[in-house]
Amino acid sequence: MLFSPEVLATEIELDGRLLYLNTDWRDIRQIIDMLNDKAIHDQVKVQACLEIFVDNAEDIADGQAALEALFNFIDCGDPPASSKALPKEMDWKLDFSAIISDMNKVAKCEDIRALPYMHWFTFVSIYNAIGEGNLSYRTNIRRKLRKADKLSPDERDWVRRNPDKAYLKDDAATSRVDRIDNGEEEIWD
Repeated sequence: MLFSPEVLATEIELDGRLLYLNTDWRDIRQIIDMLNDKAIHDQVKVQACLEIFVDNAEDIADGQAALEALFNFIDCGDPPASSKALPKEMDWKLDFSAIISDMNKVAKCEDIRALPYMHWFTFVSIYNAIGEGNLSYRTNIRRKLRKADKLSPDERDWVRRNPDKAYLKDDAATSRVDRIDNGEEEIWD
C-alpha cells in the first residue's frame, strides 16, 4: 500500500488485516535514528522499527510489504524523484535545536515538542516550510565549506565559535577541517 500525501494515514491494511500505525513524529524520528545506527544489525533494526511503527507488528506475515510501507510513510507518500544520494547538509541530532526553533516559528507554536501528538506528515510539512533562520544559516555555511567557497566575516566567526556544529561527520567539509587544523588550509583570509 502506498500512502497519499493528501491524507493523514493512521492505519494500513497488511496481510488482509487493518493495523494501526504509530504516526507521531517522535516515533518516526526514533525509527529513522535506529535505521541510521550502524551499531545495530539490519535484521534487528527492521524488527524494532516495525514494532515501533505498527501496533501488533509481531502478527505481520509479510515483513517486506510492511517495510516498504514504512519507507513510503517516512517519505510522506511521495518518494524522492532520484535515488542519487545528495551531500549531507543537516544532521537531526546536531541541528535539533535549530530545527525545532525554526519549526516553532513556522507553526506559530511555543514549542512543538510540548504538543501531545503531531502526525509525521504535518511535521515534515512544517519542516519543509522553514525559510531563512538558524537551520538555513548552518546549512549554507556547510555548503560553502564543502564547495570551498569563501565565507563572509560573520560566517567565519560562527565557524570559529562553533566548529562542532559547522562540520558533519562523513562530510567532505570534515576533511577540510582536518586540513585547517593541521595548518594546511586557511578559511580566515
